[in-house]
Amino acid sequence: MKLREWNAHLHGLVVFRALLNDPVVAKLLDLTDRMEAGCSSYGPVCDAVAAFEAALFEYTTNWGSYLSNAVLEAETICVRQAAAGQLDALLQSALDSELQFLQQLCGLTLDELFQTAYSEQAQRPELAFLPRWQTCELDLAAAYAQRMSEVGKKRAMACLQSTMYSRWRTASLCR
Repeated sequence: MKLREWNAHLHGLVVFRALLNDPVVAKLLDLTDRMEAGCSSYGPVCDAVAAFEAALFEYTTNWGSYLSNAVLEAETICVRQAAAGQLDALLQSALDSELQFLQQLCGLTLDELFQTAYSEQAQRPELAFLPRWQTCELDLAAAYAQRMSEVGKKRAMACLQSTMYSRWRTASLCR
């Protein structure tokens, strides 16, 4: 996927629109915006990478784990419709498409992002000093489907914080 596509997909989230308000995801969006703008100076890009990594590293060094937790914790229109026992086919299609994109985004590395922006070389010598976040392999669609199947079935679980429940589940997904 090219940088322009990463950026467009992020800006075009519908089902998971609330993710754009997440402080770490917002920093990634700012980073892709700056890279997409084609800054000729490395300062703005370095600043955006550092801001994203600082926000991420407050929670974890693993981007895939962080994003998958955010996705599984997000209360979306699809979760609400599934709880009511009805999920519109159009929304299911949008959900599937966005989950596929978010799955790819969970595996995005800094080097891959640089490669999409600066196609002549993946490693930018001027930016080699920046730390590299980790990613993990997971099946986000399967984890989300599991979450959707649990919606409404366990009323007793409703009193538990969703963050505790989904963080436990996501930790078992990352390899």
